[in-house]
Amino acid sequence: MKTIFILNHPPYYRKSIFKLLEANLDCEFAFGFLKKGNIKSLNKTDFNNSFISLKTINFFFNLYYIFGSLRLSLKNKYDNIVLTGEFKSINTWVILIVNFFNSKKKVYLWTHGYYGSENLFKRIIKKIYFFLSDGIFLYGQYSKKLMVKNKIVKEKKMHVIYNSLNFNLQNRYYNKLTKTKQENPFFKYFKNNNPNLIFIGRLTKAKNLDLIFSAQKKCINKNKPFNVFIIGEGNESDVLAKIVSDNNLNDFVKFFGASYDEKVISNYLYFADVCVSPGNVGLTAIHSLTYSTPVLTHDNFSKQMPEFEVIKENENGYFFKYNDVDDLSKTIIKCISLSKSKNKNLFRKPILEHYNPKYQIKIFKSVLAQA
Repeated sequence: MKTIFILNHPPYYRKSIFKLLEANLDCEFAFGFLKKGNIKSLNKTDFNNSFISLKTINFFFNLYYIFGSLRLSLKNKYDNIVLTGEFKSINTWVILIVNFFNSKKKVYLWTHGYYGSENLFKRIIKKIYFFLSDGIFLYGQYSKKLMVKNKIVKEKKMHVIYNSLNFNLQNRYYNKLTKTKQENPFFKYFKNNNPNLIFIGRLTKAKNLDLIFSAQKKCINKNKPFNVFIIGEGNESDVLAKIVSDNNLNDFVKFFGASYDEKVISNYLYFADVCVSPGNVGLTAIHSLTYSTPVLTHDNFSKQMPEFEVIKENENGYFFKYNDVDDLSKTIIKCISLSKSKNKNLFRKPILEHYNPKYQIKIFKSVLAQA
């Protein structure tokens, strides 16, 4: 059974799962290179002669079309087609509709699925969209349960594959950190023994990072100080720096800037006490827990990314009340205590069980090889 993956972008963080797909399935990849922020991309040299580059055209309302994708999907040599499951992708709609009347091919969507915040119009559109497919690969159980509850699609069509980063590389760094004596990297910046909170990601308004500093001020006033270490850049950088300065927090906050060096990142994530993301948490949760650092984010799951469900309350992190600074400050203290009271290896359990390429390839093989 030969499969073509027609995806809107080749993100670097998915290199591990793409390599496993190449090694375990008879497949090829076609990418549209849709620009999304500053996400690092893979290129042809990262693949074993199975890489096809396609041109993407952007339209209004974030709609886009990947040229050449329909022609590829109609080739007789492919038995399965896996598409990026974004309903703003015009080419995905076209391929779904055309192949709906071609029973010889199976068309699958690799997608976030359902958030729970969809209005009536979006629910109707998504019901049609998912109905046209033969199967759906989802990032989490939360979306699957919502889709069953709202009768969006039959349960047997859905396959939860979760998400992953470059687990093999990160695991090597983790093992090195646990086996060798390392100096706490935060001390050189803060010169104190306070607990250290970390955030890694884009500094955007959606991340609500100002809440961290409001909570930090409250905790300092209650004689429960902690440091905040920020890895990343974004259009909120200057705004956040001003908030820190206006609240006299400069001695307790470090803006490290963007870094894509996993060796550097691993050191900070491993030694941090808590990773906090007041807005949606996304892949940051996987990244942090891979290095055994608990994660804190908000509890409004309809506004979260699928990876929020890797967090198990009071086991490897906490959820605070959405946009509630008082609850955030209290929950930060709880999470710091959790970090110091438990075996850090336990925090990694969901990563080792589900959020890794090895688990993902098992699901892909079981579905696509038997389609």
